[in-house]
Amino acid sequence: MLDALLCCAPLLIAPCQEAEAAAPPVVESPTPDLEPLEVVARVWIPSPAALVDGFVGETGLLDGLWESPLWELAQDNPGFPLAKMAWTNFLAPVDGQLNAFLDAFAGDGLTLIGARRGDGPVGYGFVAAAQDADTAMECLQPMFNLAGVKNAQIRGERWSLMWKQAGLARNGNYFTYAGSEASALRLAAELAAEEDSKRGVESVLAANPSATACAWFDSAVFQQNKQNPLPQDAGASLLGADWHQALLEAENLGVALFANADGLRLRLEVEASQSLRESHAPFFPAVSSLPLPVLENTMATMIMPRDLGTWWNARDLYMSEGAVANTVEGDANMALLFGRDPGSEIFAQLEPVMAIVVRQLPADEARNLEVEYPAAALRLKKQEGAAEDLGAAFANAFQAAVVFANFSDGAMGAELLALDVERVPRGKLYTGRYPKLAEGAMAPARHNLSLALLLADDGEIWLSSSVGLLKEIASAPRQEYSVDGIAMEIEMEPVVALLRRDRDVLIANRLLEEGGDEQAAEQFVDLALEAMSYFQNVTMHSRLQNGRLQLEVATQIEL
Repeated sequence: MLDALLCCAPLLIAPCQEAEAAAPPVVESPTPDLEPLEVVARVWIPSPAALVDGFVGETGLLDGLWESPLWELAQDNPGFPLAKMAWTNFLAPVDGQLNAFLDAFAGDGLTLIGARRGDGPVGYGFVAAAQDADTAMECLQPMFNLAGVKNAQIRGERWSLMWKQAGLARNGNYFTYAGSEASALRLAAELAAEEDSKRGVESVLAANPSATACAWFDSAVFQQNKQNPLPQDAGASLLGADWHQALLEAENLGVALFANADGLRLRLEVEASQSLRESHAPFFPAVSSLPLPVLENTMATMIMPRDLGTWWNARDLYMSEGAVANTVEGDANMALLFGRDPGSEIFAQLEPVMAIVVRQLPADEARNLEVEYPAAALRLKKQEGAAEDLGAAFANAFQAAVVFANFSDGAMGAELLALDVERVPRGKLYTGRYPKLAEGAMAPARHNLSLALLLADDGEIWLSSSVGLLKEIASAPRQEYSVDGIAMEIEMEPVVALLRRDRDVLIANRLLEEGGDEQAAEQFVDLALEAMSYFQNVTMHSRLQNGRLQLEVATQIEL
């Protein structure tokens, strides 16, 4: 397909002329030898219109948008009239139909390409195979007026439009665009010489035949900084040291996009070598299922299989020296609180899977708060054969932590957490709560926190920022979840409800960005909240499958 663009090179290299001047003959000027152009990224979209149709059309999102509060809020933006006029003029030749333009402009395929010379910066461009180039050109004509005719050349079916570091050109039924730190014209000409628009994405297409779009990235794109061969902090290490290493070793990364009535789904895949699977064994423990409580108003649930003991004891293999140094104090503090070694006598005694549950604060804890935060709880469980006094060690550590917190807060004249312990349906609950305020008094933000530890009779260990949440967990029915790598699900409805509750705080935080313009801050926050309300949920799943690491992110949208 792209061979047809070779004849575009003389046009791209020719100098730009004023529109009223006669077009000079195209003369190829001698150019210095340059390093070969290396393509390091390619995205292949067989039909951009089908991509839009598969997601927007099948779901009715576009029709719903015109009737939604989001559209009303958008019209309040000062720049809306100008944007609407530009959009109307742009689509006028196709009667306002976006898909008609996409078919005309790139109906036979759109290829986005990233390329560089040697170790130089990566420049990006695209090649679009048009079904009706003349109609597409009518839509694009206003760009000439915006950029100024002195930057444009028109020769029948050949034209080009140049900016400082970018160029858009047409040759017959093909359009090219390039933007680069190097010469955009030269890059566009060489991209036009690419023989196969799908080169590099064949394997991605084969593995994902129903994908709406596929992409392939050479290691040069995601290995630009090899000075950090290990994650720079403990949190990043625990979450993704396996992916970090896989990307360091990989020759390429495959990406597939699925867009249909079910929503959007993005899948990334990279090879995980046998040596990686062996060296990062703590990230792939053999866990098949996990019981979790069924709760109302849950905002997020995350399941993460990890062999914490092995990871912690060998953390120098999974995080940088600086990150290891930063864990020394934490290791010492945990040893002090628990009275034993954290790695071998705490983490290694736990099952190799953990879970986090996030939900709205229980109503009695959320009353009269100045600002409301969500409540979170972490689930651990003792392994079979674990030390009999492991639960007692957690209880002692919890109570010691509350005492230390009180000592610090008391020195500043703050309220103190009151320790208590009670029996609940599944076990024993240890709590640390601030005293109740007078009726009607507004509670400061720190009253979102009421520390709690649940030691369940079946060996479960729950740590939470909310006493009320752990009481609900203790009495809630259980549901079995399959475990296949890290899985996270965010329910957007309760998230947006909480953000609406804190709208005034969000506006106050946005005021600085808007230069003190309260109306602009309100418009921004309201528009963002309305847009977020259309997302039903967001899921993320990272797993090892058939010798490859796979990451999927999906969302559902409903107006």
